[in-house]
Amino acid sequence: MQMNIGQNVFHPSHGVGKITAIKELEMNGAEPRLYYEVSLFHTTVWVLVEPQERGKLRPITSRSELARYRAVLKSPPVSMNNNFRIRQNDLDTRLKLGTFQAICEIVRDLSARRLSKSLTDYESGLLKKTREFLCQEWAAINGISGVDAARDVEALLVEGQGKWAKA
Repeated sequence: MQMNIGQNVFHPSHGVGKITAIKELEMNGAEPRLYYEVSLFHTTVWVLVEPQERGKLRPITSRSELARYRAVLKSPPVSMNNNFRIRQNDLDTRLKLGTFQAICEIVRDLSARRLSKSLTDYESGLLKKTREFLCQEWAAINGISGVDAARDVEALLVEGQGKWAKA
């Protein structure tokens, strides 16, 4: 999928950014290839235009899809395995998808787990990172501040937790 200069995008390792240029670059002595120059909050990254690797770069989610993701954040969490290694593998697999759906689910599930069990350092770090990415994208989609996006996300999680905790 071809993306354009000025387009807001999501990079799974760095979060929300904007394509600022498409440049032909020679990387690591290889033949010159086209790269997206993506400006992020604290850095700039270059992502190969073709072939676009799955989970590397995607357009931010459209506003028309937000109702679906509000429902995900309010839905009951998925039960997580008690074995840390299996849980970590599952979380890593989901994160590698790089989709907004996966990010919403990870935030929902780890936020719920934190209510009843202590999170490992890995899980705490992952929750912090994915929640930050979720709020960045939520803010970009809605044209609001990160603080307002964090409030929206927290309210949806609390509303969902209230529903499934009573069930």
